Amino acid sequence: MSNLLGRGTRSLDLQVRKMVEEAALSQLASAQERNFPVLSTSLIQNKNISPAGSNLSGGNTTNGQPAPYLSTTETDSTTLYASWIKRNDLGMKFSSTLQRTVSQNRLNTMQDKGEALESGEATDNPLETTSLNAAVSIPIFQDWGEINNLPVRRAELALENSKLTTTTQTYTLLETIAKTYWNLVKVEENILILEEAVKLSEQLLKETQARVDVGLLQQTDLKEVSTQLASNSHDLLSTKILQQDIEDQLRTYLNMEQYPIGFKPTDVPRIHWGQYAIGFKPTDVPRIDWSRYGYAALLQKAYQNNVEIQLLESSLKSNRFDLVEALNSDKTNLDLEMQYRLNGFGGSTTEALQGFSNTPSHDYQISVSWVVPLFDKVTPQTILRRKIEKSQLELRVRNQKMQLGVRLQTIFRNLKFSLDEAKTACGRYPKRFVWSR
Repeated sequence: MSNLLGRGTRSLDLQVRKMVEEAALSQLASAQERNFPVLSTSLIQNKNISPAGSNLSGGNTTNGQPAPYLSTTETDSTTLYASWIKRNDLGMKFSSTLQRTVSQNRLNTMQDKGEALESGEATDNPLETTSLNAAVSIPIFQDWGEINNLPVRRAELALENSKLTTTTQTYTLLETIAKTYWNLVKVEENILILEEAVKLSEQLLKETQARVDVGLLQQTDLKEVSTQLASNSHDLLSTKILQQDIEDQLRTYLNMEQYPIGFKPTDVPRIHWGQYAIGFKPTDVPRIDWSRYGYAALLQKAYQNNVEIQLLESSLKSNRFDLVEALNSDKTNLDLEMQYRLNGFGGSTTEALQGFSNTPSHDYQISVSWVVPLFDKVTPQTILRRKIEKSQLELRVRNQKMQLGVRLQTIFRNLKFSLDEAKTACGRYPKRFVWSR
């Protein structure tokens, strides 16, 4: 049976579960690295036209000359922008921005109504503006602290649940294989008994036929023996068919459908095994082994290894995360943001950077934002629902532990009764069984 169980652990269903675990592990790695820094850059070319003056009536003059019908100011600028943003596990957000802009103004005129707007001369020299900004945003109450690590905790919980599900599916599959195997053991034993019964019935039929021939028995006795032989033969055939069905079940559990095992139609239908000598011939003998642990120790071990309890405890962890989120939403939403900016101006990059040391050109901003939800009835109800769910899960854990205790008591009692029945039936301890207390 150990070979069958070893092959069962390599079944396709369990391989799928392994892939699910790998996906959960990948999700955990992504959650742990979620606060990676982000660097963004952009290059902007901008042209802005705005009206500078007008002489729509024609009465305005400049230096004795008629003023232009319409004049506009054209501003050409090129901006290079780079930003760096990083969050930490406490909820703080850090950012730094470098911006460099080169701009120049130009005066365009339309001398008379209906004429084209003519591009004029530049009114100033190219001006370079460079600024370096540093900012930090701090949540005071809401979204501060451990709440920011919930994505990691949920990913860890998802990985734990995936492993528990894999363990459950593995145990279920191995249990099914083991039960099917021992059913095959029982059928093999029944086949041996039925084959012996058929032999005895055939021998009894021959003896009865001889006695009928010499007049010692009646013809009805012969028919009765023939009926018994037919019944035993029918039971033997049914049991052999059942044996094949059980082997098909095992092949299904072990993903062995590719082996050429089945019925090959010929003149007379017969079982075809192909070129492979494949079959499930049970060789193990059931062993009764009493544990040397006491009831309390076994019960604690059952609590630790019971997958249903572990899944319920995992659901309790998930409920705690949901409750933390609900309580976080109920906290005061107060944020503090501070930023400081260095400005520099000049005709070149070097001259603009030198202006960073000029304190009067620096900017700063400190802001406090407070968001107050008015008449919020959803958040208190959400908190209440999470607490009710927590109580339900705790009761389910207690109920599962109580059921385990009762089942363990039943197992102990049944083992004792089985031992007493075996001692009564055998009269002594068979050598192939181990009886120990």
